[in-house]
Amino acid sequence: MFPGLALDLLILSRWDYKKACPMPGKPTYTPAELAYQIEIYLSRNPDAADTLEGVTRWWLQDLPGRICRQDVVTALKLLEDQKEIRTYLVPGSNRIYENCNRIRH
Repeated sequence: MFPGLALDLLILSRWDYKKACPMPGKPTYTPAELAYQIEIYLSRNPDAADTLEGVTRWWLQDLPGRICRQDVVTALKLLEDQKEIRTYLVPGSNRIYENCNRIRH
């Protein structure tokens, strides 16, 4: 298992399958395609930082079709491994994902 992925998977395991993957059938996007779309979002919004839920809801909001949160977790891990994004935990909150080029204020 990837470091940092356990917490996200724990959060996902608490979600109802229909909420995580609301439409029946195969997801519309692969994790690699989602990673590419996240990179596009970050190029347009370099100061973006959000939780897994926020990434799914806001960073990928323009994508039509079915998006599984599990695939978003995998996409984020791919980008983290490529040093495109970094993550950190906010005490008492969730993991935050942000652009590696983002300057924290």
